[in-house]
Amino acid sequence: MLSATNEIGNPMLRPIESRNWDASVQYHLPGDVAWVSLAGFHKSLEGLLFETVEQGANATFAGARFDRYTTITVANTGSSHVSGVEIAGRYDFLAAPAPFDGFGVLTNTAFRDSSISTPTLPGARPLVNQADLIYTAQLYYETERFQVRLAYDYQGRAARSHDWSTPTENNFREPLSRLDLKIIFDFDDNWRATLSGRVRSSRS
Repeated sequence: MLSATNEIGNPMLRPIESRNWDASVQYHLPGDVAWVSLAGFHKSLEGLLFETVEQGANATFAGARFDRYTTITVANTGSSHVSGVEIAGRYDFLAAPAPFDGFGVLTNTAFRDSSISTPTLPGARPLVNQADLIYTAQLYYETERFQVRLAYDYQGRAARSHDWSTPTENNFREPLSRLDLKIIFDFDDNWRATLSGRVRSSRS
């Protein structure tokens, strides 16, 4: 069996268009020990690029006959969007007795919705790597010369690629989580020591 794959360009591609809106508010507590914020955003896109694959049989190309012939090209999608709400906050324990006055916490949570439509799909699908839920929680301790930060990050289930060639195909990656630790010590204005580590996991 003779087979071939041919990648071709697309002179009919349109430019990608994007329209973005966002708004946010932030409130600082008295003494500047903490703040909270709320933000909303919406991005609409037209003409994102996606790869199309066409399979053929008994095709002739450049004078040769192929039993199986695959054509790969790039085309524009239809409408797509990303929108969501983000909530964040930080609190420093400045009123605590020493040495606990160096502690603080920082959190951030985002709820998102996304979709993309293409001529090859019967319905809209989520955008690549746009999880519905993302959050971060961080505990830190800071002094004049010493810093330590422990952070946990989570990203929910999300599409792994735009290849939805089979409508029923499982094209999602599982949720991801990550734990980071970073320790910094400043010996003086010229020398600094840093130790960092990371543990990353995903559900099978």
